Amino acid sequence: MRDERARNREAGLVYETARERFSVTAYHNRVSDLIAFGDAAAPASFVTTVNVGTAVLKGATTRYERRLGSWTLHASYDALSAKDVDTGRNLIRRAARQGTAGLRYGDTHWEAGVQLLASGPRWVDPANTEQTHGYGIVNVDAKLRLTPEWSVFGRLNNLFDQDYELVKGFNTAGANLFVGVRYAPR
Repeated sequence: MRDERARNREAGLVYETARERFSVTAYHNRVSDLIAFGDAAAPASFVTTVNVGTAVLKGATTRYERRLGSWTLHASYDALSAKDVDTGRNLIRRAARQGTAGLRYGDTHWEAGVQLLASGPRWVDPANTEQTHGYGIVNVDAKLRLTPEWSVFGRLNNLFDQDYELVKGFNTAGANLFVGVRYAPR
């Protein structure tokens, strides 16, 4: 296994006012000896890593956030082209399109939000013959400040219990709830 070597270029633009922020970042990364998974179709106990001769990852990320009083609206979109230069095929496990959108409410005592995450399909194998399905999930969260130091919080992930795969053959969590208490001394 050889070490990766990369040349990365990135350019960004940000527009910001008191109530909104917009940014776009474009990138072009050329990676020699990219460390990648070998036979993605093999059983998990037999998966190995390999070097991809040369890979090019290029794309752009856009983000937008707008505050309206106690409300905040946010969204982002990622477009990616990830290719093995030697074969011309797409790299595995990388979605060409991903996005998020969300809405939050917050004041001095509590805050809550909802977020939609969406992803396009991902290639399963280096030959680009099989893909996972794209997916969309919804998460919700809330936090209540009891004192300046103490708060309770909760997060419900995958609210509608969607079945989806990030990697073929590996399960992802269904609907799940996290609840906690946080102490942050001042």
